[in-house]
This record gives sequence, C-alpha cells and structure tokens, in this order.
Amino acid sequence: MLRIIVSPEMSGQRFDKYLKRLLPQIPSGILYKSLRKKNITLCGRKADGSEKIESGDFLELFFAPETLKTFGLAVFLQGENAPEGKGSAQAKSQTLTAGKIDPARIVFENEHLLVYNKPAGVLTQKAGPEDESLNEMLLRYLYEKGEVTDASLRLFHPSVGNRLDRNTEGLVLFGKTLAGSRWIAEGLKAHTIQKDYLTICAGIPPKEQVYEAVLSRDGSARVSAVRRTGEGVRIRTDIKRIAVSSSQKTVSLVQVRLHTGKTHQIRAQLSAEGYPLMGDPKYGDEALNAWARKTFGLRSQLLFAFRMTFPENELGVPAQLTAPPSDRFSHILNTLFGEEAYAHLEIPGTAGL
Repeated sequence: MLRIIVSPEMSGQRFDKYLKRLLPQIPSGILYKSLRKKNITLCGRKADGSEKIESGDFLELFFAPETLKTFGLAVFLQGENAPEGKGSAQAKSQTLTAGKIDPARIVFENEHLLVYNKPAGVLTQKAGPEDESLNEMLLRYLYEKGEVTDASLRLFHPSVGNRLDRNTEGLVLFGKTLAGSRWIAEGLKAHTIQKDYLTICAGIPPKEQVYEAVLSRDGSARVSAVRRTGEGVRIRTDIKRIAVSSSQKTVSLVQVRLHTGKTHQIRAQLSAEGYPLMGDPKYGDEALNAWARKTFGLRSQLLFAFRMTFPENELGVPAQLTAPPSDRFSHILNTLFGEEAYAHLEIPGTAGL
C-alpha cells in the first residue's frame, strides 16, 4: 500500500482528475473499478471519483509496486532516481538553467499565486523551443525554494496566466497552485480582473473615450487589423488622457483599460484611431519613432501594465495591485511631462519625480 498526501497546489479538483494526473497510464476502466473495489481510497473511505479533494487529504493505493510503475507512478516510488520521459527531462533542464528573477520585482506572493513586474525585453512564455521566458524563470524560483519538485511537476505545472508582449513591461499573474491558476483563468475570461496600462501615443486623443471595434489577425504579417464592422473578434478599449507634451513632438500620456485582452489590442486599436504608440515598430509613426530613438534610445513601444484590480476572493489577493515603473519609463515620462504625469496616478515609486 502507498499513501500520498494531497499537496496545497492540487486542492479543489475532482478526485478522479487528480488520479488521472497521478496515474497517467492507468486505463479509465481500471481506475473506476479500483475505486469501486476500494483498491484506491480517499481518507480511508470508499470514493467514486467525484469528490473534491483538499490539501491534507490522503489517498491510499493498494497495488503492487510494479503495477504502480505501469500506471506511471515511478517518480513517487523512486524519487529523484525515477526514470523520466524525454519531455519531462528537457523541461526540468530548461527550468534549472533558466535565468533568475529579480525578487525585488515580485509585487505580491502567497500560497496560491505570484504577481511579477516583468521588465521589457523578456518573453512571458516561449515563442520557440529554445526560448527562455519568464515562465521558466519563475518555475526555477519555485524549484529553488522547494515549492515545486519533480514529483509535483508530474501533477501540476505552475504557469503564467496572462501574456505581455516581449517589449511591454508590467504585471504578470503566475498561478502557483491549481486553485490559483483556475481563479486567474476565470477572472480573465469573465473580465472581473481588470488591467490598466500606461502608454505614450502620438497626437492628442480625447480626454476620455471608449473604442469598440473588430480585430482580425493577419498571420503572414503578424499584425492585427482593426475595423468598425466586419468579421473578427469584438474588442473594447477605454482610454483616459493624463497629460500632453508639445516640447518637440506632440505626444500624450494615456491610461488604457482593457475590457478584452487580444493580441496587440492596445497597439492596433490606438493606431487605428490615429494615436499610434511612441516607438511601436509595427503600428507606429515612422517620424515619431525616429525622434524617440534619437532622443531616448527607444526602439520598441512604451507600454506599461501598471495596475490590476481584483474581485473579492478567498485566496488572499488584495483588491488592487500596482507596479513601480522602470527607470527608463520614469525618465521618459519625467522628461516629457514632468510632475503633471503623476498628478492623477497612484503609482508607487514616483514620488518626487
């Protein structure tokens, strides 16, 4: 008999789904037959698989060690010496060799999730097999803290919940447990997790405006097209003009709230309305971008996911989290807008700029 304690990251799921993660090679027929015959029990009692498991629950598996191996449980029987598949060994290698995160950029962390202030230039998730991304860096962080192990990764992979473009900086959600990951996914899908961005765009947009349109993806050019009507995904973007600078180029500091979160939504939407983001190589204005490169060394869009607002929850996540801007972002804002840039914003780390 083998007894296994349910870890916190697996809490809240159906027992049969947990067993299928635990025993990836067991046929479904044998799994449910084993439950009926009490070869698999939950907290010492017969179970049918529909039960919701919680942290600290224990299950008992009444199988011979060789049988458990055929069901895929070798990692629990042999620990670090367990044979791993090619994919799992590669994933472990990439996790341990990934770069390290900066702990000072952790905006919030508890048992269930972590919120990280991603710098510009870092991928959120892999675009190709050889890429290094924030996802692997955060996994390494948890691995080195002992919060994930080879065995736990067989059951659940902590992962980022929202993506930011490589050159967009700001808040990224990372689910450490199944409950945390589900809460993030549900909140983003239902739009109960609200995301606010800061950016600098060409021209002077309205003081406040709601833009609704249709967005379609051009796969060959890897850009998004925005139209008022037609086929595509409906998008909604709210903007609020914070400040205007006309020192050399007329540009505006804009706060953006996403009600839908589609690829390049802010960049494509504002460009379609005549207010392209400063520095944006895909949707931007060439003359403005050339000036930004010469003046600030800026070679990508200046876009900062600075705030998230969360619904009431039982996971211990506060109602709102904000991230401090990077030195680059602060310098450009201070140069173009001065104190006016911060008069209506509640951003940590901007006092006295």
